[in-house]
Amino acid sequence: MRDEAERMRWARTWISVPEVLEQDDAHEWLVTVAIDASSAVDPRWAAEPETAVRAVGVGIRALHDALPVAECPWEWSTHQRIADAAERGTIVAEDLLQAPPIDRPVVCHGDACMPNTLLDTDGRPTAFVDLAALGVADRWADIAVASMSTMWNFGTGWEDTLIEAYGVDPDRDRLAYYRRLWNET
Repeated sequence: MRDEAERMRWARTWISVPEVLEQDDAHEWLVTVAIDASSAVDPRWAAEPETAVRAVGVGIRALHDALPVAECPWEWSTHQRIADAAERGTIVAEDLLQAPPIDRPVVCHGDACMPNTLLDTDGRPTAFVDLAALGVADRWADIAVASMSTMWNFGTGWEDTLIEAYGVDPDRDRLAYYRRLWNET
């Protein structure tokens, strides 16, 4: 929980995240101030998937635009993720060692799945949770995971809606690479 607490405290300067009150590594707990919002997969938003999916795309873009790369002390690069996987004993396929060139370095959420963006009552992105892996990486690392998460949470057909709301054209090669990296590390 230390990684999560440190990153939340750092990110809070620029984006809305719950304020950390206390945390403990021995028993793995974290206490934060509640935010008046609900997860993008709350039953209300499950009934309105287009609103939720668009909000997460807009929210991830806002996060990427707000967090300063030069001031971020952590990385979530492909190299770092593969090294972390190796430390855990996970063998990564050889072809994943050749990452595509970085499109735009940003501070990535690190777990940009649908549940980790909180929406206000009007369906606008208002805060982020689960930031333990937050760090500098190619923006497609987050976009790939967020768009893949639409399938897990709302079924097929929503991936490009999220990418459109983020404000880029789909890069199928980067999406495929970063989804594989997510699944294999």
